[in-house]
Amino acid sequence: MGILNFIATIFDDGEPNYNNSWLKHATSENLSREREKVRRRWCSGEDTYDILDRFDKEIGRRKWKGKEYGYPAHSEHGWHLPSK
Repeated sequence: MGILNFIATIFDDGEPNYNNSWLKHATSENLSREREKVRRRWCSGEDTYDILDRFDKEIGRRKWKGKEYGYPAHSEHGWHLPSK
């Protein structure tokens, strides 16, 4: 995807278009910056919860990439309790 096509997918009539392609190819810094913009819109009363959820899922996917997801954890003493 060329840079002009990438930029075109970001904006649709001046409004950000956070589609799956954009979320997947954005840098972590861009994700954080744009998520904060969407969060502020949500706090001001706009219905952007679904967009925030998509941001959080992508950030979580990157955070856990290559790592075994550690929850729920069960030890000899019960769920989420240390073994020592």
